[in-house]
Amino acid sequence: MSLAEFRGPGVVLRVGELFLKRGNRRSFEEALEKNVRRALRGRDDVSFFRAHGRMFVLGAADEDLLARLRWVFGLASLSPAVFCEKKLDALTTAALELSASFPARPGATFRVSARRADKSFLPNSCEIGRIIEEEIEPIGTKNPGRCTDCEYSRYCEGHQ
Repeated sequence: MSLAEFRGPGVVLRVGELFLKRGNRRSFEEALEKNVRRALRGRDDVSFFRAHGRMFVLGAADEDLLARLRWVFGLASLSPAVFCEKKLDALTTAALELSASFPARPGATFRVSARRADKSFLPNSCEIGRIIEEEIEPIGTKNPGRCTDCEYSRYCEGHQ
């Protein structure tokens, strides 16, 4: 199964900016991949993919998996994710389900950040974020606009 075909829970792993001399970026990424795979040892329910300058673990996003990945040196951040079909209604449904799983207190603030690797997918990233924010807001949280210190952030990424 490819990354584009996968539907379900997973984790997005982000690598920080790599400023390496003499073209050794590939060797660094390979070492990082080896460390991630080592952290995943014993977890036969997940698979690992690299694409679009990111790394992805597909199949689960439970606390055990996140705890294992937090200790991998070289990862800038990681985020639990839901991989869904590349359609606005599927993105909105996935965002609503993911938001419902967060125990947000009434009045908590949030924001949605969308990123499209496939620029042919419409609407644009800002519009995707706005549409999903409007759907999430009735759940009991509020979106004060583009806040930078929000208590909860939801990210939407579109890949080919």
